[in-house]
Amino acid sequence: MKKDLIKFGITPKQKKVYDFIKSYIKKHKYSPSYDEIREANKLSSKSHVRQVIIQLQDRNYITVKYGKSRSVTIL
Repeated sequence: MKKDLIKFGITPKQKKVYDFIKSYIKKHKYSPSYDEIREANKLSSKSHVRQVIIQLQDRNYITVKYGKSRSVTIL
């Protein structure tokens, strides 16, 4: 059931995080850390960042190599 909801797009918060990641990679040539994402988007914790990252990954907006720092890639 949860996967059925994914096809309906992303929330404004997810869009804000996605846009930040995209612009950060364009400017720095590498992806931001979870702390940088948290600070820039005023999220409460790194676990909240992880939750949004997973949601974006489930919707095929990004990929992440877990266990490797700064490994978020825009699709």
